[in-house]
Amino acid sequence: MGILWLSVGFATLPNTSSCNGGHSMPTHGDTVGRFDATVEHYVKYRPSYPVDVIALLHSACHLQPAAVVADIGMGTGIFTKLLLEQGYRVLGVEPNIRMKEKADRDLKQYADFTSITGHAETTHLATGSVDCVTAAMAFHWFNQIAAKQEFMRILKPGGYCFFVWNLRANEASPFMQAYENLLEQYGIDYQAVAAEKLTQQEITQFFLPTVAQITTFPNQQLFNEQGLLGRLLSTSYVPKLGHPDYHAMLDAATQLFTQHQVDGQVEFIYHTRCYYGPLSPVHKML
Repeated sequence: MGILWLSVGFATLPNTSSCNGGHSMPTHGDTVGRFDATVEHYVKYRPSYPVDVIALLHSACHLQPAAVVADIGMGTGIFTKLLLEQGYRVLGVEPNIRMKEKADRDLKQYADFTSITGHAETTHLATGSVDCVTAAMAFHWFNQIAAKQEFMRILKPGGYCFFVWNLRANEASPFMQAYENLLEQYGIDYQAVAAEKLTQQEITQFFLPTVAQITTFPNQQLFNEQGLLGRLLSTSYVPKLGHPDYHAMLDAATQLFTQHQVDGQVEFIYHTRCYYGPLSPVHKML
């Protein structure tokens, strides 16, 4: 019997609270619907996660083969698939219908996969039913106060949370810095919603009174020109077709590729960062 993986969806951070550092976020409905136009690009051009991340999840969260894991914010199932390939039982909870339908199609061959429509704050899971809650590229969308209450409800005593992001290493190369500048110029609400804007203090506060552990792995993607444009359009905060800045943004991205490509490719460099630990001090980190 494998691990049960639950995925919870995107939710709104309060505009002002000690948990979110005062970031102003879109309304709850906006956070769910804003990914509708990105699904196909998201599947094709978003990075996966280093194999070391799955090994860390297993060892650091003390998961046994029969453990129940809740993956919060399944999206199109990129991270969920990695878990299923390890033989875990996975519950994927996702509020965006288009992303969830894509995950359902791609993961239907896995007998241990169950798909649920839900949010980080309302998972529809039974109290004390999971050993571990995970979220890949999703935590920054949660209402952190409400999500913590929900996670503590569904976790078994001593259960762990494991949050992971592929964060762009903006200082790693001239291309990465130029791409960041492009997002700063054309991003519609980039400052408010980008995962890179989440602070370590916010995550540290989420885990209190326990202490979150942090581990970082290198990750990268190589893109041709089409891939770069697809990667850009996979983000929720850039102009989409019909927006006045859409074509100007694509022209700028094409110029960026021409300036920085080597042998017809540019390299996206990431820090894959994992935060993990128990939400209650029932047992200590090993």
